[in-house]
Amino acid sequence: MSAYLNQVILIGRVGKKPEIAKTHDEKKIAKFSLATSEHWIDKGTQERKEKTEWHRIVVYSSKIAEVIENFVDEGALVCVEGKLKYEKWMDPQGVERKLTTIVVDLNGKFMMLERKKTAQQVDSPDKLQIEENEDDIPF
Repeated sequence: MSAYLNQVILIGRVGKKPEIAKTHDEKKIAKFSLATSEHWIDKGTQERKEKTEWHRIVVYSSKIAEVIENFVDEGALVCVEGKLKYEKWMDPQGVERKLTTIVVDLNGKFMMLERKKTAQQVDSPDKLQIEENEDDIPF
C-alpha cells in the first residue's frame, strides 16, 4: 500500500449540461462543472448564509462518460470520486494561468444521487427537515 493518496470526493449539482468529446481512438470524455455549497446561520445576525464553490470535472472513463451523456442534465445531484490535477502555463500575453481539475478515470467513481425532476416534483419534507436543523449537527 502506498503512503500517498490523491483522492477527492465531492457531492454537488451539475452546473450545465455536460460536454461530451471523443479521443483520437473514439473513447468518450465528459466535462462539466460541479457546484458544492455550504449553508449556515450567522450567529450574530441570524441570517442564513451560503457559499458556493465551483469545480471543473473531467471524466476519462468512457463507460462513465456514456452514462453522463445519457442521464445527467443541468442541476443533477451527483457524487464524483477522483483525483486532483493541477496545471500551470503562460498565456500568449505572458500571464501565468492556473487550473485545478478533478479527474475521474478508471479508478474513479460517479454516482447519480437523484432521478431527474419533472416540473411537478418538489423537494421532499425529509430534505427540508434536514436543512432546518443544521445547527443540531454535532461537528
